[in-house]
Amino acid sequence: MLSDAGGLTQFGAGEIELAPGSASSLYHWHMHEDEFVYVLSGEVVLVEDGLETILRKGDCATFKAGERVGHSFENRGSMPARLLEVGTRARAGETVYYPGLDMIYRREASGRWFETHAGRRLSGTDEVRQLLDD
Repeated sequence: MLSDAGGLTQFGAGEIELAPGSASSLYHWHMHEDEFVYVLSGEVVLVEDGLETILRKGDCATFKAGERVGHSFENRGSMPARLLEVGTRARAGETVYYPGLDMIYRREASGRWFETHAGRRLSGTDEVRQLLDD
């Protein structure tokens, strides 16, 4: 995270590289976090609320906290793409929803994250990966 290097605590900023055939994340939306994504190089497909939009160098996308608009970025090309992602720092009570997966990711008051799937609380990432693989 670029923001961590400067000791910032109010927001996170990071650069990610998407290899051909990869995605930035699972399709999701945040209850309490704003997100801003800027394409530094390459081309990605923004999958947002059932629509697909091609974004190239200089394009950006924003996602307002609490708006139930699922999104993800996919690199369907043959060259790597680089993105700058900026967002509100996760706080206690933050909830991330994964439409279509029946999965919710929550941050407790202690700062610890936990996941639920089909109404069942999961203990960790390995258990979530197993459910997604099934």
